[in-house]
Amino acid sequence: MDVKSELKKALENQKNTMEVSLVRAREAQRNAPSAMESHSDTTRSEKERLVTAIELNLRRVGQLLQKLDAGAGMGNLWSVHEITLNGEKVKCCLVPGGMGGFKIGDLQMVSADSPLGKQLLVKKSSLDLN
Repeated sequence: MDVKSELKKALENQKNTMEVSLVRAREAQRNAPSAMESHSDTTRSEKERLVTAIELNLRRVGQLLQKLDAGAGMGNLWSVHEITLNGEKVKCCLVPGGMGGFKIGDLQMVSADSPLGKQLLVKKSSLDLN
């Protein structure tokens, strides 16, 4: 499995989903009653916050895609490791900072900036975290 291409595909799917959500949220924002229409209704401001949150997440995913396309990383990045966590074997892939947390199949992405990622950077073989 090519981890970079799978992660890119997952990020692009997430971006497409967010773009659709943004269109829907903007439409809901436009159709929500304004403060002049109802003194107690906060729907419009809630929709504005939703639109802002989606835009920020969309920007973040765009930055991750740019980082992925730029090939950001050091030598051990994109290496797959098998760790033992509480007696259970877990496959993880060391990725650049900010890209951790995604899961592709049974492969967990671990950011190089995380405590586990920092340990994986210096380890060459399996890691036992019991």
